[in-house]
Amino acid sequence: MLVLVFHQHSEGSTSPTSSSSRPSIVRKHSAAPLPVSQLDPVEQSKAKFGEFLDTCLPIVNSKEISNTTSVLLSQSVRRMVLSFTEPSNVAADNNIQESIRKYFKDKNAITIPSIHNVQSLLFLSLFIDEPGSGAGNKLMTAIRMACSMHWNRPPEQADEDRTTVNYLWWALVSKDIWLYLASGVPPIINYMGFNVPKPQGAPSFFSAFVGISEVVRMFIRRDSIGVYMDGTALEALAAWERLYFAEVYPSASPNSYSHPFDPPAFLRLLHSVVLSLFVLTDHLGFSVKYFALRQQGTVMDDAIGRPSATEYSVGQLQHPYSQPYPTSAGSSYFGYPNEEILRILSRTLSLHMTHPVLFDRWRYLQRFSEIVVLAILRLTHGHVRGDSIVFNEQNSLIPNWRTRCMIKDERWVKILSLVGEDQGWGVVLELCRDFEEDSEETDSGEG
Repeated sequence: MLVLVFHQHSEGSTSPTSSSSRPSIVRKHSAAPLPVSQLDPVEQSKAKFGEFLDTCLPIVNSKEISNTTSVLLSQSVRRMVLSFTEPSNVAADNNIQESIRKYFKDKNAITIPSIHNVQSLLFLSLFIDEPGSGAGNKLMTAIRMACSMHWNRPPEQADEDRTTVNYLWWALVSKDIWLYLASGVPPIINYMGFNVPKPQGAPSFFSAFVGISEVVRMFIRRDSIGVYMDGTALEALAAWERLYFAEVYPSASPNSYSHPFDPPAFLRLLHSVVLSLFVLTDHLGFSVKYFALRQQGTVMDDAIGRPSATEYSVGQLQHPYSQPYPTSAGSSYFGYPNEEILRILSRTLSLHMTHPVLFDRWRYLQRFSEIVVLAILRLTHGHVRGDSIVFNEQNSLIPNWRTRCMIKDERWVKILSLVGEDQGWGVVLELCRDFEEDSEETDSGEG
């Protein structure tokens, strides 16, 4: 999974999650562009999306999203930009979809491994829960291309610059596990099958995104990590919080969720999903273990930042590991475990209710909300029949979420039916059973 964030920055601004200790990739212009305020809404969004790529998620250089570089990449980016430009333009979006479909009919073009094809397929794989999206097929094709170009191995020449490639590889690794969680499409990347260090000096958002993705992989696919990381998933979660807590939950605006694709707000969303997985697996013991682990402060080693037990390094993270957890009022949401975990889970529903159109348009966000709702019900009611739960003024958040976000009856019934299921985090896959991966042809004629 990747993110967009072109509603939040002004021209010349930097990432909200960057700091002076972390160098960011800065966009360089060959000619002075028009001020963003003088562009039409789509071009404004495209310009801000380019800025986001440069400062937060440098998998594509902002200068490379024009038709002169790659038609497929340009169309893929334009489709993403249209999806987040209000008011939406359905006709323009349909035209772009048709253009992309025609492009895919040229099998020779899409089977030629290239960085632009990988970038395009990675973007297009975000359109899950959409007829004809082929999200899983597109991601698989992108990973195949990356491996055919040996991106999963060290460069043959010591002086070869692989920075962008390394960013792209780790974006593929992260998207692979989130696609599994959002749609049930099985992940295909195994950490024992590649030898790629994390990019040095990565923007804070990118490091945090990869880090929380690794926590998810440790939790639900531990066998695919092997000796890459030691420790438990819970220790990895605590280590991630120790590194990024202050940036994801800034004390100045702890309840800020102005837009789901603002970097801190998006990381809070992912963090709430991870907490939900732990709750669903052990709703009685998790909060106690979690709270106890938090109280250990600096005693625990960092499972994510520790060097690999294999012959290669996983890169250097940007924060010292010895910082204690924030404990002052306003800088931490931790207090009495259950109550505070509920608070952070509730923020996701508040974000959904604030932006129901975007969550509906990008269905994996709505799927994440459903996971959070299931965790809240499990945490507050345990394993009970969902139809026995009575909602009143004291627990009105979930009914309000259902009404305001127009959750369909069949989805609501599905969520309630899973409250009493004792399958651990596996109930999440039950939520995904309505997702049917299509057989759109994106590679050598195979679905």
